[in-house]
Amino acid sequence: MRIGGVLYLHDTSKELSPGRFLLSKAIWDGRTVLPPVLVTTMWDCRHDIEQAQEEEKIVTKGIWKEAIEAGSKVMRFLGTRESAIEIVKEIMKSDP
Repeated sequence: MRIGGVLYLHDTSKELSPGRFLLSKAIWDGRTVLPPVLVTTMWDCRHDIEQAQEEEKIVTKGIWKEAIEAGSKVMRFLGTRESAIEIVKEIMKSDP
């Protein structure tokens, strides 16, 4: 049985822990669980948006690169109903 989707939530107001993401990577293998949707959160609480955007670029080219190459999509939760719906729609596109 395959799981239709996993959301990996990263709070942009906190430092990204590579170890935490590596541990979570063990739960998806492409056969039973599709690659996670990588969701950055707390954009609505950040005062330094440019810094958050730069950090997002760093992780997408660094520790998230392998997941993205395996099919993960990076999305932003902006604290709105609309952005939540877009994230759910992305999970629903998955073919479990």
